Amino acid sequence: MIVTFDFDDTLLYRTLEFDGDGDVIFPHRPVGDGRNPIGFFHLVEHLEAGDEVHIVTSRMRSKLPEVDEWLTRWGVRGKLAGVHATNGDWKARRLSELGSEIHYDDDNEELSRIRPPTKTQRIPPHPSWLVGGVD
Repeated sequence: MIVTFDFDDTLLYRTLEFDGDGDVIFPHRPVGDGRNPIGFFHLVEHLEAGDEVHIVTSRMRSKLPEVDEWLTRWGVRGKLAGVHATNGDWKARRLSELGSEIHYDDDNEELSRIRPPTKTQRIPPHPSWLVGGVD
């Protein structure tokens, strides 16, 4: 099976900063770089099943070294079939090119653009977004 994952907030779990009213500070300044427990669980699950797993991020290609460093630190980079950047474009075309059978993402708008045969799985939003009232 060919499986794809978004990176930011789907795998990388960042803590957001809030102002005195409890609203997320925009542009948000992420603090920390832990794992999204749900997204990372599914990533490991697919890797252990022997699936071909790719990361597809909307980040710019110039930011891929940061993604590679994080994936290496968490022990999964060498197990991935590839890491791809869309340079801010929607992911649907790249997923189709890869033959993705299922894509994991936290972004509803991103997921709404993906068409069959690719199935989609929404990863819950970061709890900080819920506290700040933003989703």
